[in-house]
Amino acid sequence: MALNISGSLIKSFIPMIKEKTPLLEAQIATQLSAVELKGNEDYPAIVITTSEGRVFITICAFDHDDQLMRQIQSIPLPDFIEKLLNDFQL
Repeated sequence: MALNISGSLIKSFIPMIKEKTPLLEAQIATQLSAVELKGNEDYPAIVITTSEGRVFITICAFDHDDQLMRQIQSIPLPDFIEKLLNDFQL
């Protein structure tokens, strides 16, 4: 029963989250544009990775052939979501 209540509660936030999507896109674009590229790196990107059963949001740098050159920062998904909720006051 608690799972159904929790799921319903989360679903009730979907309209507010969708409304804030442009702010999320702007925040991600700002973070990626601040990445300092090195050597043969051509562009930064966010990649979803897993390790030991956990999910991470990882900022990476790629070359012009889309080859991974460097993992810059990994943020556990729960921390990423919490930061979004705090930043955007959802």
